[in-house]
Amino acid sequence: MFARAQSSQDEGFSSCTRLQVTFGSHKPAAATQSKESHRLLTALTGSFRKHLDEVHPPKAVEHGKHITSNESLSAPRVNRNPTHSSATLADKHLASVLTNPLLARGPHVVKTPEQEYASAKVELHSNPSRDPVTLLEEYQDRGAATIAIARLCMEVFRDSIKPLPEDAQRKDVAKTAAGRRVLLWLWQTERFKEHAFVEDEQFLELLVEFLMREGHEKYIWDWLELDQTLAADGPLPPTYASEAITLKRKHHAYRWKGRLLAAMVDFHVSEAGSKPRNFNKALDTFIKAGERKTESIDHMKWLPLGQAIIRRLVNFEGQVALIAGWLLRFEAHRDA
Repeated sequence: MFARAQSSQDEGFSSCTRLQVTFGSHKPAAATQSKESHRLLTALTGSFRKHLDEVHPPKAVEHGKHITSNESLSAPRVNRNPTHSSATLADKHLASVLTNPLLARGPHVVKTPEQEYASAKVELHSNPSRDPVTLLEEYQDRGAATIAIARLCMEVFRDSIKPLPEDAQRKDVAKTAAGRRVLLWLWQTERFKEHAFVEDEQFLELLVEFLMREGHEKYIWDWLELDQTLAADGPLPPTYASEAITLKRKHHAYRWKGRLLAAMVDFHVSEAGSKPRNFNKALDTFIKAGERKTESIDHMKWLPLGQAIIRRLVNFEGQVALIAGWLLRFEAHRDA
C-alpha cells in the first residue's frame, strides 16, 4: 500500500516539476510571483492531500461506513412502534440535556495560547498510547492549534519511539506519518508565514527530521523553491534602496529557507556517528543548495547558506570550532 502511495506521490509531483520549469524559464514580474507561488503551493498541497488520504483514510472509510447514493437520497425510516419511538426521543432529549456544554463545563472560557499548550501537554502525557498528531488535528478543528503545540506533538512522538529497536522505529515513523501530517497542517493553515514558524528552530528541526526519515526530502526542496516571505516582515526594500540594505532585508525575508536547509544538514550530521557516510549527504545538501543559489535568476539567489554550515562549526559555548578539522572529516568520508 505504501508503494502505491509513493507512486501516487511521484505522479502528483510531476505537475509540480512542470510548474517549476515554467517558473524558472521566465523571470516573472513582481506582481505575479505571489500568484505563481500560490499555484505551486496548491499543487503541492493537492498531491500531498491525496497521498495522505491513501495512507490515512478518512474515519468513515476506516470503519467501513460507506453511504451509497440510494441511502443518502432515500427518506428516513420511521419506526411504527409508538412506545419504542417515544422512548428513543426521550433518550435523545435526556442525552442532549446531560451533554449540554453549559451544564457540563459552565460558561465558555477562551484560553490563551499558553493555556492551550498546557492543556495539550496534560492530554498527551495522560494518554501516552495515542497518536500525538491526532491531538494537533483536534486542536486545529477548534481553532486552538499553534506551532508550539505541533512541536510538542512531534516531541512526544519522537520520545515514544526512542526506546524501540531501529526496525520498530522505522515502522512507527512510516505508520504515523508525523512529518507529512504536520507539514500538511502547516501549508493548509499558512502558519509558515508567521514569525512563530521561523523562530521556533526546534519545530523546524523536528519537522525536517520526520520528513527525512519518512523519505520525503523532495517535499522540502520543492518547498524551498517557493517565493515566500513572512507576512509580518512587510514588503521588501524598493529598487532604489542601497545594495547593503537590500541584501540584508532579502536574506532576512528568506531566512526560513536557510533554517530549513540547516535542519537538513543537521539531520545528516547527527546520524554521522553511527553512519559516517552521512557526512557525504550533509555536504551534498549544502552543495546542492549552493548550485540552486548560484544558478538562479530569481528569489533563490537570496537563499541563505551561511547558517546551514556555520551552525555545525560553533560549539556549545558559542566559540568557533576548528573549521579545517571539520572540513577534513567531510573530505575523509567522501574519499572513503
